[in-house]
Amino acid sequence: MPGTSRDEFLDNISKALGRSGPTERPDYALLRVQPDLQRQKVVTIEARAQARRTELVEQLCRTASQSGWLVHRAATPEDAVAYIVSVARKQGARLVVRSNHEVLSRLPLDSALRKQGARVTTVATSRSITREQLRDEMAQADMGVTGVD
Repeated sequence: MPGTSRDEFLDNISKALGRSGPTERPDYALLRVQPDLQRQKVVTIEARAQARRTELVEQLCRTASQSGWLVHRAATPEDAVAYIVSVARKQGARLVVRSNHEVLSRLPLDSALRKQGARVTTVATSRSITREQLRDEMAQADMGVTGVD
């Protein structure tokens, strides 16, 4: 959030999570004292995650499925859209809420869902839609869609 102070940012997150009152804000001195070392740690962690990518994706799929999510690993963008539309049709989804994940934004998903008669709301930080409206939309949604790439 350009122009937003750290405290304002954390307060906004707390409010979005439904928390009120003062929040403990730890001071991460190491991040200020040794930024180059911290950047190198990030690079190392990213490299380790990339090396374990297949294992981590499989673990995510298992965990999400066990939690009741419908998980589909699409081979092509067209496959992804077709699968999501078929789930929406089977569920009779009239309101679909989706994340603003980049992989979904690159798909012609919204238009395909609208052709099936669904209303699509994208959940993203927006000045035009208040948090309360988004919460209401999410609570009323027949289906939610998120992406992982």
